Amino acid sequence: MDNMALEQNKHEDPTKTEMIDGVIYNMAAGTSKHADVVSNIHGLLFTYFRKKTCKPYTSELEIRLDEKTPSSALTYK
Repeated sequence: MDNMALEQNKHEDPTKTEMIDGVIYNMAAGTSKHADVVSNIHGLLFTYFRKKTCKPYTSELEIRLDEKTPSSALTYK
């Protein structure tokens, strides 16, 4: 499945997945405790970086592992 098909599939199937080296892996659903921890950490980081050039994000973002990572190795969260 290429990146465009994966992007379209995200709208049709809300299952959380990630793609590593072109292989799609299902991810476990988060728990409410995990969501609380993520929210608390994000809040602290957001406050800390408010007037800096860095910006924290939660897991709902497509990322590249590094600049040399090919597009086939995109990670979806």
